[in-house]
Amino acid sequence: MGLTALAAVAVAAALDATVEEFPGRVHPVALFGRVVARADREWARPRAAGVAVAVALPLAAGAVGWATVAAVPRVVAAGGVPVDASVLVAAVAGLALFATTSLRMLVGAARDVVAHSEADPAAARTAALALVGRDTASLSPAELRSAAVESAAENLADGLVAPCWRSPSARRRRSPSASPPLAG
Repeated sequence: MGLTALAAVAVAAALDATVEEFPGRVHPVALFGRVVARADREWARPRAAGVAVAVALPLAAGAVGWATVAAVPRVVAAGGVPVDASVLVAAVAGLALFATTSLRMLVGAARDVVAHSEADPAAARTAALALVGRDTASLSPAELRSAAVESAAENLADGLVAPCWRSPSARRRRSPSASPPLAG
């Protein structure tokens, strides 16, 4: 990982520790979820539609992020900004990383499920919606806790740790079957 990438991760971590999440109406992940929800309907060929959505939407989101970060050096050069472009690239990439990942929110969601699992399983099931991609209606309190911890660990490993270290084995381990269903 280069210094600019490491700086971007540091910016994202600092923002995550000190700044509130974006409001849901403009949060990039919530916006992405609304786009996915439009595709989540009955299709004549659900498998083909699911594959298309699972490939096209993440690629489109990644392209927007990449284009935004890639534009920074050109904007700096064109605008005569007296700052090293790599500093601004790290800041913009860090902001994008912060906007699309949140360790604090991930841990908080898991804590909510665990905290409510015994005293208020209905509240735990509602909180689990932020983490768990399966029906939680029949899960016992222990199973709710397990689902929350397992989902948080998987999200942390696959969504934050593996991309930071670009681990080929971690990328291979996350098979399409482990991805949440998007359509169909």
